[in-house]
Amino acid sequence: MKVNNKPFSGQWNLGAWGEISRTWNDGDSVDIELPLDLYFIPIDSYHPNLVALMYGPIVLVADKPGVLRGDMESPSSWILPISDRPSVFQIKGKPYSQKFKPYFAYQEGERYYMYHKIKKTS
Repeated sequence: MKVNNKPFSGQWNLGAWGEISRTWNDGDSVDIELPLDLYFIPIDSYHPNLVALMYGPIVLVADKPGVLRGDMESPSSWILPISDRPSVFQIKGKPYSQKFKPYFAYQEGERYYMYHKIKKTS
């Protein structure tokens, strides 16, 4: 994290809000670098195979339903970005499968699927 292009260190706790306490001036800026890795997060501990696909802090939702089949620990090995569409992904080798894009990119009334059953492949 940087404040006005200078490194800023603070007490940051995973899963909690961060706080920058200071006197702010017009023109001040904050730069934050967030890791953008693909990973799955289960809906709860009772349903470990019902998951949402995450891209860093961004939840990706699908345009159609379907069971996902792949390595839950390594989604980037089988869910790949579509080169000409930033932040849009699809399953490797399956061009007609679900396309995943950020939840915030969907319009009101547009259908999407946030949670997916996942089955491990051997």
